[in-house]
Amino acid sequence: MRCPGLGQCDQAIHGSDRARYMCAEEIASVYAVGNCRIDPAIRAAGDIDTLVVTMLTESGRMVPMTNNRRGPWDTTSGWRP
Repeated sequence: MRCPGLGQCDQAIHGSDRARYMCAEEIASVYAVGNCRIDPAIRAAGDIDTLVVTMLTESGRMVPMTNNRRGPWDTTSGWRP
């Protein structure tokens, strides 16, 4: 892969858009960590398949988000407001 983690970043940007819309305010900070926990082929390509993000809004709301390529939720984005 030419851009490791790009697929996860592409998915996560939509989650941050949803958070901004649902919280009706801007995101002030973001903490993210990713790893390859599901598919060894993705690890071999130098990419990640699992991403956990915590966003903090301007008023202090914490917005958690998980992204994965294939996981127990059977979805590519598990967003919980």
